[in-house]
Amino acid sequence: GEIVAQADRQPVHGLAPSNLWQPEDIIRDRYQLKLPSDLPAGSYRITVGMYLRETGERLPTRADKSTENAILLTSFVQGQ
Repeated sequence: GEIVAQADRQPVHGLAPSNLWQPEDIIRDRYQLKLPSDLPAGSYRITVGMYLRETGERLPTRADKSTENAILLTSFVQGQ
């Protein structure tokens, strides 16, 4: 449950504001996460979520099974 890397920014570097999105739109946005060089061995998850910039409140998602208001993209094992 501890965050070891994070990237926050407006969608597509501010070029695709979410208030202009329409149902069925596909917005491609690449992110790079720099993991700490001293990342301990273990299991890790990469999740994605959106939040209101003004309040920091996470927006709900239909695909969330964890109640974290985030979508699991992948998981991996480090150094085992």
